[in-house]
Amino acid sequence: MSHLSWGLLFVIPVVIVLLALLGIHPLVSITLLGQVLLTSQVTIPTLAIALALNVGGALSYLVSPFEGAIF
Repeated sequence: MSHLSWGLLFVIPVVIVLLALLGIHPLVSITLLGQVLLTSQVTIPTLAIALALNVGGALSYLVSPFEGAIF
């Protein structure tokens, strides 16, 4: 079971990027996923979850065509 929860760290950024491509702002998806993951019973340290959320946010800001931060 612990291998499955550590694999979640690689899935979190992908989910955030996919939601950004579907039109959901990365800040909204980071907030929602963070609240869900912190209240669930995963065995991953909170720092690792925070880093995965930050990586997903940074990637989605770079990839999303709707973000105004890209020049």
